[in-house]
Formats: sequence, C-alpha cells, structure tokens
Amino acid sequence: MHVLVTGAAGLIGSHVMVALLKEGHTVVATDINPLPAAVLEQIQPYSDSVTEMTGDLTKIAFVDELFADPASATLDGIMHIGGIRSPIGLDPRLVHNVNVTATYNVLQTAASRGIKRMVQASSCNALGLSWTMPEHWGLDFVPVNETHPMRPVSRMDITIVSPS
Repeated sequence: MHVLVTGAAGLIGSHVMVALLKEGHTVVATDINPLPAAVLEQIQPYSDSVTEMTGDLTKIAFVDELFADPASATLDGIMHIGGIRSPIGLDPRLVHNVNVTATYNVLQTAASRGIKRMVQASSCNALGLSWTMPEHWGLDFVPVNETHPMRPVSRMDITIVSPS
C-alpha cells in the first residue's frame, strides 16, 4: 500500500512509518518539523520508498500541495497521527488548530479525493482519561475499540480578559 503518515517526525508517527516501510509499503511522510536525524538513519535503507513533505496541516494551501504532489497521487490510505499530545501550558487556540483543524483538513481532503482507508490516532483525551476530573476516569472494557463510550472533558480553565 501507499500510505500518507502525518506526524511522521514524532514519536509514534516515526515508529508507524518505519514499521510500514519494513513491511514493504511506500510512505509519504509529513510533519510540521523535518524528520530527525535518528529517523532518517532508520529509514535510509528504504529511501526509495519514502517521500518527505514538511509543512503545516492547519494551512489549507499546504494540505492541497501535499495531496497534489505526484507522490500522493496514488495514496491507498492515511494514518493521521500528527497532533499535540499534551496541551499543558500551550495556547488552547494552538492546540485546537493542530488537533482539530489539521485533522479536519487531512480527513476532508482525503475523502474528497476518494481515499477510503484512514486511521486516526488520538490521545487518551478522546476517552476522557487525561485532563479530566477523576470521576470521569475509567474504561468500560479492554481492549478499547470504536464502540467504547467517549467521555471528553477539558479541564483547561479559560479566563476571558476584556480590553480596558
């Protein structure tokens, strides 16, 4: 298969990309950051099977460029792993744009191009396991699958400051 991996420079994304390459798949790797030297070293034996495109998935122009690139013309699927895993101390608008807007841009663009195989990795926040009140912690069953109830709750306090 020919797979787009978002978040390819990150911890999970880089491991997914390497695993796909080892299994004989071809990869279009994208991230807002270039692939680190350690990852480039790991994928060096598969250099003919990977295309890297660095850019911001919150920007529609980059997403269009990514999907218009000849390397993306024959994509069989997408593994969307790009995102901010820990929102602590970050501007909530940035977290939203990266974790929500970028996801929408990738999935909508893929769907509009007829790509039907998509995997989206999300953090434990989708189930309400982190950044939530203790009474919302817990799983109904393991392993968790798409039928598990989600309990997303944000504990990020927002203070509105009006201009003086």
